[in-house]
Amino acid sequence: KEGAEEVLDDAMRTLRTRSSPYALLVKKRTFAPYKLKAPVTSDHELTREDFLRVAVDELGEWDVVVATTGFTSRELYELRDEFG
Repeated sequence: KEGAEEVLDDAMRTLRTRSSPYALLVKKRTFAPYKLKAPVTSDHELTREDFLRVAVDELGEWDVVVATTGFTSRELYELRDEFG
């Protein structure tokens, strides 16, 4: 085994033995571009913003959130102000 398979196996082994969170950081442009074969459709009425609002509302005092450096983190920052 080598490459991604070895890294993922190690991550799973660590998750199982430590029963703790695990972060896997991947350098930009590690993966080749991918185009969906069929458009994604959904009958769900929950928007992205609604989901984040529900998720933030469920966080405990000591919970930590790790987000991308893009749009999601800006939305979370705004919700942080809203929820106090």
